[in-house]
Amino acid sequence: MGESFRAIGIKSRDEFEWLIEHLTHETFRARDHWDFWGALDKSFDQYSAELNQTPNFWELTRQAHKDAVILRLGRLFDPHATAMARDPALC
Repeated sequence: MGESFRAIGIKSRDEFEWLIEHLTHETFRARDHWDFWGALDKSFDQYSAELNQTPNFWELTRQAHKDAVILRLGRLFDPHATAMARDPALC
């Protein structure tokens, strides 16, 4: 990683509270996908007949949750200044 982490410039208490709330939501979103992905993997033995009826759907679902975990965590640990930009569309 060529670029080091930069400090996030906080200009007000509202901005700090927004950032903490944003980080919390992103972390919970990653955790939700992680939990669902794990529960789905555990269910394969118990529901193998049902899952084998639509294997492509379930494989794509598992992959989507795995990707979501990776992308959410990547965003949280992204060293670029724009990763935590205050943009309501990204919340």
